[in-house]
Amino acid sequence: MTLRTTVTQRCSPVTLRTNGSVRRNYTRITSLRSSPSGTASMTRSGPKVIVLERNRRIAKAYARAPVLTVNGSEDGFDGFRIGVNGFDNPLRDNKTLEFKEQIGKGCKLKMDDSGNILVKRLSRSNIYVKNTMEENAVSNDILKLPNGLLEFEKPFKLFDMKKFQQNVNRELKRQYPERLKLETQCISTIALVKNEQEVLDSPIWIMLINVVALEMLKAKLPNSAVP
Repeated sequence: MTLRTTVTQRCSPVTLRTNGSVRRNYTRITSLRSSPSGTASMTRSGPKVIVLERNRRIAKAYARAPVLTVNGSEDGFDGFRIGVNGFDNPLRDNKTLEFKEQIGKGCKLKMDDSGNILVKRLSRSNIYVKNTMEENAVSNDILKLPNGLLEFEKPFKLFDMKKFQQNVNRELKRQYPERLKLETQCISTIALVKNEQEVLDSPIWIMLINVVALEMLKAKLPNSAVP
């Protein structure tokens, strides 16, 4: 199995608001649409992962391996694991450092052949699935959890492809489908150790972009179909 192990490290600020009806513009963090020919296929076996500390992106990883572990090691990224303590952030505060030291074994992520993303908490420290949208692709099992707190060593469907396809089909029946709303559903957000109401206040969190879902959306709703 070939792995792409290149990591882009960048401490760039993120301006994102997620309350109520406020615009959720994730595209300021990264481009959601599939990249030009060749790029999308390179990331097809696994999601694109972005590591953030509060409102700053500290690393971006492209994994071709379908199973990926996110933990508190200092390994950085080797294609199979992301050790979040292996990336620099000159603006890191002491509280963030304290929480990062508690991550431990973290969690395991897996993308199956259907495009679902599964998550299993391996750490004794808390791991939360963040969801701020009324319409989403998060599994109902996670939505039932108090504050999105994952149970220890129990797998959950972080991204539910069947649910996403239902949302896409429903949106396509509208006179003017909202592509951005569907693209945003392709992003899953996980907070490690500490849960904050505003995701940008989370000391350490990750975003996963489901490239397979984006490709499916692109086929069903081409750019030319959106007014």
